[in-house]
Amino acid sequence: MAGARLHLDLPEVTGVIDKMHAAEREGWRKTRLLAVKLAARGTCTSAEVADLCGIARGHLFRWIAAVRQGGIAALLTRGVRGRRAEGPRGPAPETHAELLRRLEAGEFITVRHARRWLQGKDGVVRPCSTVWSWLKKAGGVLPAPRPAHSRLWALKGSRAHRDPAD
Repeated sequence: MAGARLHLDLPEVTGVIDKMHAAEREGWRKTRLLAVKLAARGTCTSAEVADLCGIARGHLFRWIAAVRQGGIAALLTRGVRGRRAEGPRGPAPETHAELLRRLEAGEFITVRHARRWLQGKDGVVRPCSTVWSWLKKAGGVLPAPRPAHSRLWALKGSRAHRDPAD
């Protein structure tokens, strides 16, 4: 029903929302209050409210659901942004210490060897680029150089790829 009007059906919100919207300064809170204010009046469709507020209809419906579940306080709170608080990134401290000890002892020839060791030790499954960044932060240098394509060696002997100093 694209032509259906929005009805918030919360009289306690309808009475307060006008004053809160008038008192609020510009910003994300004012936009949310305006959207709910228009929805509380019941004179506009969801597409009209979204267009007037400059938002997507999905945002509007999420905000209305937040008001219905938790009131205006839920509308005016944002989720926590940034890195998740799941603890330090990387392997466990004891695993990291063991990784450094093995790196200094020269037990890892390539990053893949270190990655396999981490996977077998603690079940840490990370891409090679992540393991390489851990090793580089620890000051590690792997003894095996990066492999080169065999065709590159054939081109080095050609005249077009010779060093101009020769």
